[in-house]
Formats: sequence, structure tokens, C-alpha cells
Amino acid sequence: MKEKILQALTTFKGYLFSSDKWLHLAAGFIIAFFVGLFGVFYGLCAGIAAAAGKELYDNFSKKGTPEVWDFIFSVVGVLAGVLNVLLARLVFHFIV
Repeated sequence: MKEKILQALTTFKGYLFSSDKWLHLAAGFIIAFFVGLFGVFYGLCAGIAAAAGKELYDNFSKKGTPEVWDFIFSVVGVLAGVLNVLLARLVFHFIV
């Protein structure tokens, strides 16, 4: 059991420190933030659609490697971008 836990943590650490994952996170953040300035729901939908679309493109075009972790990191970036839009609206008293 201990070996399986260590293997899982090592695998996650490999995903966490992969530079590709941080690019997915940044792309999700940027899309959600800038589209979210026009509407929070639009930013959320656009970011998730872009993340899913990228992985579907990788799957069907065979030009990339579709990975669940890429999608997860993109969605984490989307959520961070949407949260930042909500905070900016709160701080600067934007109308939602």
C-alpha cells in the first residue's frame, strides 16, 4: 500500500512540475479573465470550451497527446481567471 501511495505522489509530482501543465493553466487563466471581463459566465464557458477543444483537437488530429491532466490544469486556470474577474468587479465596483 505504501508503495502505491508513493508511486501516485511521484506521478502527480511529475505532472505538477511539467512546464506543459503550467502553460495550460496560464492559457485557461488568460482566456477566462479577458472573456470574463465581458461576462463572468462567458469567461467560464469560453475557457472550458477552449480546454476541451484543445484536447479533442489533439485526439482527432494526432498532432498532440490528449491528456486528462492538461484539461484539469486548464480548468484550474479558468477557475482562477473567473475568480480574479469577480474580485476585480468587487474591488472596482463593476456592475455584474
